Amino acid sequence: MRAWENLFLEGYTFGEEIGCGASGTVYTAKSIDTGRTYAAKTLAVEDTSIREICVLTQLKKHPNIMEFMESKLGRDGETQVLFVISDFCPLGNIGDYILKQQVDVVTKRHLAVQLADAVTFLHKNGIVHCDIKPQNVLLTVNEAHFVLKVVDLGLAKVLTGSENNVNSFSRPHMRYSVGMSSRFYLSPETYESLLNDQPCHYTPSVDIFSMGLLLWAMFDGLTPGTCQSDRYLAPFAGSETDPMPVAQAVTQGGIELKVMESEENEWCRNLVRRMLSRDPKERPGAELVLKILLRGYGDYRLSQGVVCVIVDDDDNPLHLEGYTFGEEIGHGASGTVYTAKSIDTGRTYAAKKLAVEDTSIREICVLTQLKKHPNIMEFMESKLGRDGETQVLFIISEFCPLGNIGDYILKQQVDVVTKRHLAVQLADAITFLHENGIVHCDIKPQNVLLTVNEAHFVLKVVDFGSAKVLGSENNVNSFSRPYMQYSVGTRFYLSPEIYQSLRNEQPCHYTPSVDIFSMGLLLWAMFDGLTPGTCQSDRYLAPFAGSETDPMPVAQAVTQGGIELKVMESEENEWCKNLVRRMLSRDPKERPGAELVLQILLRGYGDYRLSQGVVRVVVDDDDVHPACSSCSCTGTGPGCSTSSCRDK
Repeated sequence: MRAWENLFLEGYTFGEEIGCGASGTVYTAKSIDTGRTYAAKTLAVEDTSIREICVLTQLKKHPNIMEFMESKLGRDGETQVLFVISDFCPLGNIGDYILKQQVDVVTKRHLAVQLADAVTFLHKNGIVHCDIKPQNVLLTVNEAHFVLKVVDLGLAKVLTGSENNVNSFSRPHMRYSVGMSSRFYLSPETYESLLNDQPCHYTPSVDIFSMGLLLWAMFDGLTPGTCQSDRYLAPFAGSETDPMPVAQAVTQGGIELKVMESEENEWCRNLVRRMLSRDPKERPGAELVLKILLRGYGDYRLSQGVVCVIVDDDDNPLHLEGYTFGEEIGHGASGTVYTAKSIDTGRTYAAKKLAVEDTSIREICVLTQLKKHPNIMEFMESKLGRDGETQVLFIISEFCPLGNIGDYILKQQVDVVTKRHLAVQLADAITFLHENGIVHCDIKPQNVLLTVNEAHFVLKVVDFGSAKVLGSENNVNSFSRPYMQYSVGTRFYLSPEIYQSLRNEQPCHYTPSVDIFSMGLLLWAMFDGLTPGTCQSDRYLAPFAGSETDPMPVAQAVTQGGIELKVMESEENEWCKNLVRRMLSRDPKERPGAELVLQILLRGYGDYRLSQGVVRVVVDDDDVHPACSSCSCTGTGPGCSTSSCRDK
């Protein structure tokens, strides 16, 4: 079976593999709705940050699910962090509120219906929350009514397989079991898996058990522990001073549970007892829970959005463009939550701060916050799907049928004028990134793809898995170790400062000039067609010092000194030749900025930038010269016999 035949992503059919790198594998993917072909990158879903962003972005809006606004990269002091912006709920979590206020039984019934409606919505959308507890159920107000919001989908699972089973158990639950109240909201199957250190093959019924526990705690106001400062809302077996989690009691058996003693409605009391069955198959589904609560309590579901209360306080080190921060309002295993006021609208949201450690998160966030540019790969969406039975993340973007610039130049006779066009487009893309405070950090042929717009080549910079957002002094203060894992051609595109940091195993405090050095190397390789190595099957486009049979990376040669570099020998334009030499300076401060590089190339080559969006077309036949739609020649250079093509 071919690899792509295992892939599944709702709304797409997959074609062949078209690329593979350190952060993921890329396939063609055709939209079932439009028939248009895109590029789909698969990424492993191992980080709670990725999972939460993707689950939130693919969910439709529901009044009882925390509304996702956006995810953006920002800073906590000098540390790069990810913020997830969502609704702000000024009343806090349901557990704290019920313990601090005298909440009447009718209000509790309203909230029970809303909770069941939210969980039903998640399950209908194939999502298991996996962490239903008071801290993840917040309260706000809409006019005169309480509104419940289910939050924190960092442990959520997307259902896979024909039996709606989640086939892997998230080990972060291990961290939660020692926390304040989380262990009191585990299901028996989760409790046993943790006790025996075994994986748990479970169904959406884990949410049903946890929801039953929360309903029981809400109505009876149960608080294990006698110390006032340590009170939290949770059901339990045994005594207050020696409480036992219900999952443990149910697993052991023979322990009486006094469920919903304060609730007079017998239907609903019996419902909660069924929700707390040891056997997952005996628990009712979320939709049945909702129907019984509606029959017993009435319909208190909501159809409108929530009006949020504004809180403001700028006295902290957090920074996120477009927002000012207030106080901390929550803290969990996956991140810390603050109030954040939009500078544009004045509306207050909740901003969850997450560590940026995974290339998948970084790539999604960089792509989503970038404005559209014709020479930057256009991001369409990120969605969770499957590779066989494994949950994976897909990044959907443009499809570039001509492949990467290195392979294309080696396979085709590309004329010098076309190379100049592409050089200007590359400089325009890097200038755009740097103006937006982003350093790509991995400029090389494999990350520069080609497509066509009408009769013209269009260059696209891709793969932001190693990209960095600049700090306050335009310095990136941490070095991405995945450089060590990259493929064969990458070492030839490193800058001297990165080369030395890797050799000495030291962190690298570097500036956007790393992109300038790599871009200079790529321009040199493009114009001179350099290929280290003599084996035809191993050829790749890269500049080098020394000989083809014993090539040395330029960064190494520049660092050692005393090694002659024959830069841009095939280029007649002296301005541009000298420009590339400056771009390859050992000292980062001596390299020109991206904007100056662009200006010099424009002066030397002319303006070949694209000001409009790009029309992507699928090229099935590379024999026609893409620079001339009226010509059917097989040549791609001045040797073409058609005068109109030769004159271009």
